[in-house]
Amino acid sequence: MLGLDHGMSPDPQMGVKAYVIPPPPDSLEKGVIYVSHACVGYDLGTAQLPQFLDDGLPKCRRFEIVADSADKRTNQDLRDAGFNVVGAVKGPGSIHSGLKWMKGYHVRIAPDDTPGLVALREEFKNYKHKADPKTGLKTSVILDKDNHGIDALRYACCPDHRPTPPIQFVKPIAA
Repeated sequence: MLGLDHGMSPDPQMGVKAYVIPPPPDSLEKGVIYVSHACVGYDLGTAQLPQFLDDGLPKCRRFEIVADSADKRTNQDLRDAGFNVVGAVKGPGSIHSGLKWMKGYHVRIAPDDTPGLVALREEFKNYKHKADPKTGLKTSVILDKDNHGIDALRYACCPDHRPTPPIQFVKPIAA
């Protein structure tokens, strides 16, 4: 599954390639989201995006990319360049519901030291909720800061953000 968050300067553009292993049915165990690739770029123009994605997310032209729907023009430019880009479904409460869905999974990030994977690990390490100014306790409000890779991961994996269901591959039954 592929996700893309369009960063506007000074924020980065981030793309992710991930695999989702759902939790076992009727189980309290968590599933696994494995991030195999991530790419990060700053101040990229539309003309640079195809190379950025081809280099950072191998074989990405073969699969659907769920991208930030706020930038329709860039998504159309990527479609015109041969990418299968669809806009993420967003709306009131979608960040909260997407993160709640992700809490049902262990997120595992490939150990490679590519800039994108390093940036994604940093985002998870530094992700914060807003603190109540009176008590200092964290609230349910999430700070919308330094979360571009996490947003791309939500778009790629969370069913609420996908405009179409992901393709499910079923192992054939031996005859």
